Amino acid sequence: MDVRRSKQTGAKMTTASSDLRFQKFNRWFKTADVDDDGLVDRRDFEQYGKAYAKALGIPPDSDKYQRMVEVSKGVWDLQAPHDHDGTVRMNIEQWIEAAVAGMQSRRDDYLARASAVADAYFEAADADGTGRLSRDEHSRMLQVTMAVSGDDARAVFDRMDLDGDGAISRDEFRQGFIDFLSSDDPDAPGNWFFGPL
Repeated sequence: MDVRRSKQTGAKMTTASSDLRFQKFNRWFKTADVDDDGLVDRRDFEQYGKAYAKALGIPPDSDKYQRMVEVSKGVWDLQAPHDHDGTVRMNIEQWIEAAVAGMQSRRDDYLARASAVADAYFEAADADGTGRLSRDEHSRMLQVTMAVSGDDARAVFDRMDLDGDGAISRDEFRQGFIDFLSSDDPDAPGNWFFGPL
C-alpha cells in the first residue's frame, strides 16, 4: 500500500484514503470558498455561516442566526487553531493537511468540536423543531446551501437515514459529519454529507 506523508504536517495518509479525503474535502472547500479565490480563511467561514442561515430563512437578528455564524467560524478554528489574528489562508491541499493533522494529533477535541458544528447545522435545518430532519427539510438544506440537485439530495437522504425510518435523527446527522471528516471507508454514508462525490 502506498503511503504518503504530508510535507507540512508529517501526517500519514494512504493513497486510497488521501484520494477519498481529497474528493470529500474538495467539495466542502469549494462551498466554503465564498469569494471563489481558491483560498479559505476566517472571513469565508463567517460569510458561509451567514449565507447558510439566510438560505434557510433564519432571521439575522435571531439567536439561531448568530449561532450559525459563530459555529461556522468555529469550523475555521478547528482547522486553523493557531490563527489568532485572522491572517491565515489555506488552499485545498493545506485544508486537507490541516484536517488530517487535527484528526491525528487532537482527535477527541477535533471530533467533539465537529459534533457541535453538526448540531448547529442540524438545528438550523430542523425547521419544525421536531429534533428530526424530514426528507423535505434535509433536501431543502442541501439544495439551498450546497446547490445539490433534488434527485441528489434525495439520494443523500437515503444514505444518511441509517435506520430507514424516514427521518434523519440528530445522531445520524452528527455521525454523517464525523464520517465525512474521518472515515476512509469508501462506502461510509457520511462521505456524501455535503452531496454526492
